[in-house]
Amino acid sequence: MGLRYQPAPGLALRATWGTSFKAPQFSQEAQPVGAYLYQAATLGGSSGQALLAYGGNTQLKPERSTSWTAGVDWSPPQLRSLVVSLTYFNIDYTNRIILPFTTPAGALSNPANTPFIVVDPTTAQQAAAIAAAPTLINASGQPYDPANVVALLEGRYINASLQKIDGVDLSIKQGFTLPLGHLDAFAAASWLHIEQQLAAGAPSQTVTGTLFNPPTARVRSGLTWVFGGFSSTGVLNWVSGETDNGVTPNVPISAWTTMDFTVTYKFGRLTPQLPGLESTLAITNAFDRAPPYARGAGAQYAGYDFDSTNASAIGRFISLTLRQRF
Repeated sequence: MGLRYQPAPGLALRATWGTSFKAPQFSQEAQPVGAYLYQAATLGGSSGQALLAYGGNTQLKPERSTSWTAGVDWSPPQLRSLVVSLTYFNIDYTNRIILPFTTPAGALSNPANTPFIVVDPTTAQQAAAIAAAPTLINASGQPYDPANVVALLEGRYINASLQKIDGVDLSIKQGFTLPLGHLDAFAAASWLHIEQQLAAGAPSQTVTGTLFNPPTARVRSGLTWVFGGFSSTGVLNWVSGETDNGVTPNVPISAWTTMDFTVTYKFGRLTPQLPGLESTLAITNAFDRAPPYARGAGAQYAGYDFDSTNASAIGRFISLTLRQRF
């Protein structure tokens, strides 16, 4: 349900509240279980080997949540081209369906993972984990020896005891009339915090700002200039720095800043027979900024030394599009 109240011209206050129910996805239940053998050091341990089980879980329960938001929209009557929007959101999950090890590379060094790790597993426990998988994938570089396995990690989908998400979204936009065309300035920023507890009695942990998880903050700002059939946009993208919890001890990951540009021309005046004809030149990551180095990512996936959740290794990308609208 929602509520919107306008106490003054150009000012609106709003709030929402809701509850939801979501059954497990078929892929989360029926996904084949995989068994992987690593050097324990690769997963945040020391000597020996570690066995990691991954995949679906037929015992999953539905997840439930309650959520609420509160926000304000402001567009002063004397300056209609200015629009400011601010929103706070809060989501409280129970039985949230997640993978316990978002970053297996640091799983053995994180105390919050204790309920899902069997230390010094017996030969029978190892055999059961391997039997549930089509095959054992040996990424340790050494032959499998049950006597050398120091940990068994249960990495299949689980219902987390609790997960709480809250954050703030802010957007600002203002237009300006120029002697030559029109200029729009815009900016959008998001702050996010995710706290979760994997099992009752386990310590809670902050998920945001860690490897392969959402960043704490994002900012996107830019300018758009329109003149006749020509328009041009420049956008600055910024992703906050993170903590590389895939290595022990944890180390910081740098923030990432990129620039994108687009130029569009509508040929309506030049080609009246095809009024919907337009062409766009787009440049993504115009200054070819490499993704920030993250050694923990490469510890699990050799050669991928960056957080693929929040950065891209593609680099500068240029495209030219010709489009006809009918």
